[in-house]
Formats: sequence, structure tokens, C-alpha cells
Amino acid sequence: MEDLQSKRTTFFIKPGFQKKMMILMVLLVAIAVNLVGGLCFGLITTTLEDELLSQTGFAASMDPTQVALLKTKLFEYLFPRILIAEAVTILILSFLTLRLTHHIAGPVYRIESNLKKMAAGDFALKTTFREGDEFKELADALNNLSDAVIEQQELQKTKISQLQATELTSEQSRILNEIELTYGSSE
Repeated sequence: MEDLQSKRTTFFIKPGFQKKMMILMVLLVAIAVNLVGGLCFGLITTTLEDELLSQTGFAASMDPTQVALLKTKLFEYLFPRILIAEAVTILILSFLTLRLTHHIAGPVYRIESNLKKMAAGDFALKTTFREGDEFKELADALNNLSDAVIEQQELQKTKISQLQATELTSEQSRILNEIELTYGSSE
């Protein structure tokens, strides 16, 4: 069995799932970052115009074209810096989102894989995750299901053994042999 404590070498374990999650998270944050950037710019320019220029009387001594020029210069100064801050935030978020989806996609992949093995009849497997992975409760539930199925199989094998020790008609023997071939022998 592979060492679950080691790092996964592939970042995209379930590429479709991870890409959708990343795009959704980055879009939500991009919207939030743009709203915050726009609000900050709007508040700064409003504060400058209303509180600093109007209240100090500085705007009254300025030509309206100078106020417009000051606003333009302020926009030219602030806007690129706000865009850079937004871009850096989105890049950092993209990396963090990849890490987050990695800790979600890995367990989803392992659960899907183990469910396929269980569907093929391998109920003895155990679902374990690395430290920090999500869905540990789901893995525990899957392990409990596996244990319950194995317990039921053992019970069925015991009942088959008990039936074999009794007198059966040929039809009953044939059906019992079919069940034994399907579910395994009692040994």
C-alpha cells in the first residue's frame, strides 16, 4: 500500500473538478477584489474632493480645470496600483485554491476508486487519507460499510456451511452450489 503521508506528485488529481472549483473561486474573489478596489478608489477621490479640497477652501482658490487635472493625476497614480494589488491577490488566491482543491480532489478520487473496487467485490480495503485532507468522516463511513459487508458475507458463509450439513434436495443443492460459487466458499 502506498505511503499516505508522502506528498502527491500530481497537483491535478481530478482535473475537471479542480479546474471548475478554481475558476469558480478565482471568479468570486476577482469580483470581490474589483468591488473593493472600485470602492477604495471612489472613497479616496470623494474624500479628496469633498473633505480636503472643499473644507480647506483650497478648491475655491483653484481653477476648475486644475481640480479636474488633480483628479486625473490622482486616477493615474492610484488606478495602476489598485490593479497591481488586485492581480497579486488573484495570483496568490489561484495558488491557494490549487492547494485547497488538491486536498479535496485527492480524497474524492480515492473514495471513487475504492467504491469501484468494492463494486468489483473487494470489501477488505480501507479508505485512508493524508493529514489535512477533507472528507475523513466519509472515509470512516465507507470503512464501516466495508466492515458490515464483510461481516454479512461471513454470516452468509456460515449459513451456507450449516445448510450443506443438512439433507437437501437436488434442486436445493444446485442452488446452494450456485450461491457458494457466487459468494465464495465457506473455507
